[in-house]
Amino acid sequence: EKFYEAKRKKDNRTKREEFLYFYDGKDYTEVMLAIFSSYERLKKNKKDSEAGNLLKTNIQRLIGIFSESDKEKVKCCNDFYETIATVVNHPLVGFEEEIVGIINVELDKITDFFNKVIRKERRKRTRRLGESRRSEDKPLSAEETKKTIRIDQERIDKFFNYVSELVTTQEVFKYIQTKLEKNNNDSKSAKELKEAVNSLEQISDDLQKSVLEVRMIPIKHLLQRFPRIVRNLANELGKEVKFVTAGEATCIDKSLLDLLEDPLVHIIRNSVDHGIESPEERRKLNKPEYGTIIVKTSLKNDMVRIEISDDGRGIDTNKVKMKAIEKNLITKEQARIMSDKDINKFIFNPGFSTAEKISGVSGRGVGMDVVLTNINKCNGSIDINSEKGKGTTISITMPLSLVSIVRNSLIVQVMSEQFAILSDDIVEITIIPENDINKIIKGKFITLHNKIVRVVELSELLGINNVYREDSGAKSIVIVKNDNRRLGLIVDKFINQQKIVIKKLNNKVEGINGVSILKNGKVILVIDTARIIDLSVSGVPSSRNMTDNIAN
Repeated sequence: EKFYEAKRKKDNRTKREEFLYFYDGKDYTEVMLAIFSSYERLKKNKKDSEAGNLLKTNIQRLIGIFSESDKEKVKCCNDFYETIATVVNHPLVGFEEEIVGIINVELDKITDFFNKVIRKERRKRTRRLGESRRSEDKPLSAEETKKTIRIDQERIDKFFNYVSELVTTQEVFKYIQTKLEKNNNDSKSAKELKEAVNSLEQISDDLQKSVLEVRMIPIKHLLQRFPRIVRNLANELGKEVKFVTAGEATCIDKSLLDLLEDPLVHIIRNSVDHGIESPEERRKLNKPEYGTIIVKTSLKNDMVRIEISDDGRGIDTNKVKMKAIEKNLITKEQARIMSDKDINKFIFNPGFSTAEKISGVSGRGVGMDVVLTNINKCNGSIDINSEKGKGTTISITMPLSLVSIVRNSLIVQVMSEQFAILSDDIVEITIIPENDINKIIKGKFITLHNKIVRVVELSELLGINNVYREDSGAKSIVIVKNDNRRLGLIVDKFINQQKIVIKKLNNKVEGINGVSILKNGKVILVIDTARIIDLSVSGVPSSRNMTDNIAN
């Protein structure tokens, strides 16, 4: 502890700066970062009620993290909460020097608790690392050698494809079982078949998980390459940048890891060059002299999410909009109805740059298009949240593996075609009278649970040839989501729910994620929800024809 305290003073770091230096991605560190951020916002503007509420909420969350035996820590948090509540609620009390001094002392006490916890964890990790290195130097025994073998990745892929075929066969058995039950000719045989199918389903699920685990490696193997890149580039540009990671233990497919390296390098370099301001600029903006880039990785269902965020200058959406119009990527009319999020995505177009000067690092519009290309190869999607003067967060979402994955889906019919929409992307399904769909210049909308949801015909987005359909007076709508975006897809009919195995198409088709085979042998296309929502905003070229695309 004395060593760390001496080092902190020598490096001239405050306790809060030391916390950021030691950041380890645990629950309490996320809460503390939220507290730091809300407090800085509140100091700038006491009337920022959102920041005040966030600050009080996160202090309460912090109290919940401590156990009842941590009386000293709980007392510090309660004191801090009361001081903040007094400032926020009392009209005559502001962030005077004396009040700020009291708050800083209280916040430093809380921060120091966690600094000690993190230091202890780091010492444990260092000891474990030393022990593992010593054990690596010892030769493997004959018994240990037998337990490990090298397997070529192509052989694992081949094995996984067999697992996928097994799942498809399992769905065929289910289909036969359903037909037997309907005919009711031999109820005993139907029951036995059902039991066999259930057993087969359990075995195939376990087998798929086991094979998938063989391909997985921690993302830290990729992330550990970036601190040097950030440090070297920051030195070259005369900037101070801290690089922080969270969720390093998240495991993803080795082949995905290889495809992710270039996109992450380009995004991080862009953050250092375009996002983070110089120390002089940051001082003028009342920001810390050092900028911070955080890479967070997390898992949800069978999807991995990577967020790269910085606290820099953010994206100038108006500049991006004007550049997109200048390059004839959109019209002025389209630009007016597009959200900032969708406009900012133009930075991923080849040759697109708003930089006024070309440097050796960036400004040529080369690089960010590589990001989108590789994310598409990963069957992933990318999203941008940016606030001018506050910073930018780029979120990448993609499946855990590139090999065929079993997913739950809803099968829908559009014209004479059937499509699969992944269950994870669906908020709800509904059938509403056609009269309840409101039509305005900018499109169609419905009101659902007191919220307005934009709706579009899926056939229009996919460019399927329109044929005459009898008007039933009601519309079947699938409400889908991608991050915070919602969209209602109008389809002709809901068919059923089914497990599917997604396989990649040889050629990329707009709005399509892959292909699958149903239990009745029919080949269907799987909807790419993120891209479909993008298309609903930017519009689909009138020349697009789904049938021609698939044939090609």
